[in-house]
Amino acid sequence: MNESTSLLAEVVDLEALRARTRAYAAGFGFGSVRCGDVALVVNELATNGLAHGRAPVEVCLDAFGDLMRVSVWDSFVVGVPLCGDLEDVDDDAEGGRGLLCVREFADVVSWGLRGCRKFVRAEFELPGGVGGVDVVRMSVASSPGVPVPGRAGG
Repeated sequence: MNESTSLLAEVVDLEALRARTRAYAAGFGFGSVRCGDVALVVNELATNGLAHGRAPVEVCLDAFGDLMRVSVWDSFVVGVPLCGDLEDVDDDAEGGRGLLCVREFADVVSWGLRGCRKFVRAEFELPGGVGGVDVVRMSVASSPGVPVPGRAGG
């Protein structure tokens, strides 16, 4: 499987992003529960990018060696993603648990800065070390028609 595609969607189209993520993960032998875990992580990181970052938010799924990596990029480098512990979250708070879920489902979670962009990464061990190199890039915009840098019209 060697594919490189882009998807520009509204926030309401996160369902399509989750479906593409599930299909991608299934192609590498993840079972349905683990595909759901990967889709939940992609959804949470993309939603965080849209809520706390700056569009466009780009989701990159790549697999190599024995890992599948989810990288979510946005253009807001002022804030640092907080990957705290549950005791840092108010019991009555509506939010604040998303990255805790990401940490629970992913094998490794990290973040970093590259130029004027921030990324949060989650890594998953591939079943049976199915590897190779494969990359799928998907972009989620906060509103329709937002140009994605490096793409036609962006």
